[in-house]
Amino acid sequence: MITLRQVDNFVSEQPAPLLPPETRVWVCENVAVVAEATNALGRDCPPLICVEGWPSHAATLLLQHLLNHGADIAYHGDFDWEGLAIADQMMQMGAHPWRMDRDSYLAAATRATRRSALNRPDFPFYEYPWAPGLVDAMIQQATRVEEEHVMEDLIADLT
Repeated sequence: MITLRQVDNFVSEQPAPLLPPETRVWVCENVAVVAEATNALGRDCPPLICVEGWPSHAATLLLQHLLNHGADIAYHGDFDWEGLAIADQMMQMGAHPWRMDRDSYLAAATRATRRSALNRPDFPFYEYPWAPGLVDAMIQQATRVEEEHVMEDLIADLT
């Protein structure tokens, strides 16, 4: 875990890029992805950051620093309503979707062995420009898919 003070000190004292420009940085919502990637890939794991739900100020500052210096941020989160809202915030920052699209959701929802109900949102939802058809597919399938359920796909992408 990295603190706001650590990120702020780094950005203030060493404004140079943390990584070479155009480095892909993978970002996930759930710390279980980082734990599994560490176990599976060890030192061969590419840069991977977990925001643990809604990105903290420290995470936002770090990601903005990386984006400002040319990093390619790929984001994945849970397929539920809050997960989409978090993903949308990440896309607005400059990230791009990492298996956060209609087809990825449908594949995961279809093969889910443990189904968790996803109720229709009781608030207005709109289609996200970064994931056309995803909201409608989630409403139709009514299945919540957490990152842990697509762990194999995510780890395969990191190799």
